[in-house]
Amino acid sequence: MKPFNLEAALKGARVVTRDGREVTSIGHMPTAKERQQVVYVVDESVWACGLDGVRPSGITRWDLFMAPTKKTYWVNVYKSGSGIPYTGSSHPSEEEARILKDKHRYYVTTISFEVEE
Repeated sequence: MKPFNLEAALKGARVVTRDGREVTSIGHMPTAKERQQVVYVVDESVWACGLDGVRPSGITRWDLFMAPTKKTYWVNVYKSGSGIPYTGSSHPSEEEARILKDKHRYYVTTISFEVEE
């Protein structure tokens, strides 16, 4: 899990709890006690934690983390002269992958896959 980042959260990056629940609202209360300066809503309940995303009582399922992001990559699939399929390098866009397909006579298809970052 990605460590909690208050600055990113306040700019709109998705935040989840340790057990995967989505944080629907979040705010910073700089004058509150040190372990209660971040106030957030999960399942219509209000919670508080420190700037590091950890609750005042220590590590719990309500601690905050940045939600994972998914990135899509594209690969071309080719068939060897003996009919065995293989892939080329991954590409950050379908367009980039498809440009390269025209340079290979054994091209079969272009497929996408996601990686959680």
